[in-house]
Amino acid sequence: PRSSSAMAAKSLALPASFTAVDGSVGGMLQLDADTTLPYVVVDFSLATDGTRPPGHAADAATFNLVVCHDFFDTFERLKIVLTPIAARYPGLQVLLWNYPGQAFTEWREEQLLNNVFMASCLSELLTHAGKRGTKQFDDSKPFYLLGYGYGASVAAFYATHYRQPALRGLCLFNGFAFVDPHLA
Repeated sequence: PRSSSAMAAKSLALPASFTAVDGSVGGMLQLDADTTLPYVVVDFSLATDGTRPPGHAADAATFNLVVCHDFFDTFERLKIVLTPIAARYPGLQVLLWNYPGQAFTEWREEQLLNNVFMASCLSELLTHAGKRGTKQFDDSKPFYLLGYGYGASVAAFYATHYRQPALRGLCLFNGFAFVDPHLA
């Protein structure tokens, strides 16, 4: 059976952030039979087909960003904010994604949407978009994990539970001061 997100993508108009040629490339990550999430890599050094042009200096920027946003934000909103920064620094890549439960996602109703699950989604996304997957995001290049609000908890959990040699640091803003059992 086809997923509802696949059917929606064929029948509904997708937001401009999925279809515009604006220095970004993205897709949908199918985590399992019931879980799908969209992502986008903002990178003005990529061609429209997601490849790097010949002769491009891939190391122009010194690091990349992976963003974990707050509960009620989406990557579409952050893309508006971070695109001008990526445009100014060619080679900088910004990986944005929507959590299961947000716009254009699917997930199992019984799935607990906590830090453990969200960090596992991020790990799968980095593998999918990285060198072992679509190669849209250079996961071997040093990156900083930026988290704010709820995303700070997801980023902190990911950094402490997953081995990612390219992770250079955390930038956490407005995170929770106390993590209760529902968020842990």
